[in-house]
Amino acid sequence: NKLRKNIYYFPDAAIITALIISQVLAQNLQWYVPTIAASVAILAKHFVKIGNRHIFNPANLGIVAAVFLFGTFDEWWGASSLLVLALAGIYIIGFKMRRIYLPAIFLAIYAVLGGIAGEQNIIDRLISTYSLWFFALIMLPEPQTSPLAPAGVAQYAVLTAIFVIIFETFNIRAPLNLGLFFANLTVPVINYFTFLKKG
Repeated sequence: NKLRKNIYYFPDAAIITALIISQVLAQNLQWYVPTIAASVAILAKHFVKIGNRHIFNPANLGIVAAVFLFGTFDEWWGASSLLVLALAGIYIIGFKMRRIYLPAIFLAIYAVLGGIAGEQNIIDRLISTYSLWFFALIMLPEPQTSPLAPAGVAQYAVLTAIFVIIFETFNIRAPLNLGLFFANLTVPVINYFTFLKKG
């Protein structure tokens, strides 16, 4: 806050970021792994920006950093209860962000592309894989790192699904998180053509 010349405020976003990181990363890690992941997340949020919008989903960037710097895994253990996950996700995207169509488009495109890619029982997998729902309902709709215009949001959902399927097809570690990482990089371009350019 001192570096940004801001007054102190309650760090609710930092708490949410830490909760997401802790529920996605593998358990029983050395203490410094989640600590560094959270530090990367918060520093990137405040200092890796275009205008007043940070580029990367903070929690996701922290997870990607931990996975690829320390060789840990994404376990998504926090997604073990579908009921709690669905209620929390619907509340966040339906009432707080009003972007229910973003996860809906992502999940639909993911199912279609997964079927084209030859994944067996893609619909059953879609229904029973709670990590997909955690990702789609809680991480993907983060407002600062998703496009501003509805058309851009739809494009973002499609691109994220494409990236995720590619990484899953080639058995690359943490495909959901890596897919979101690369999708975040497209958002400034999407905003330029679907929102900012119109202004």
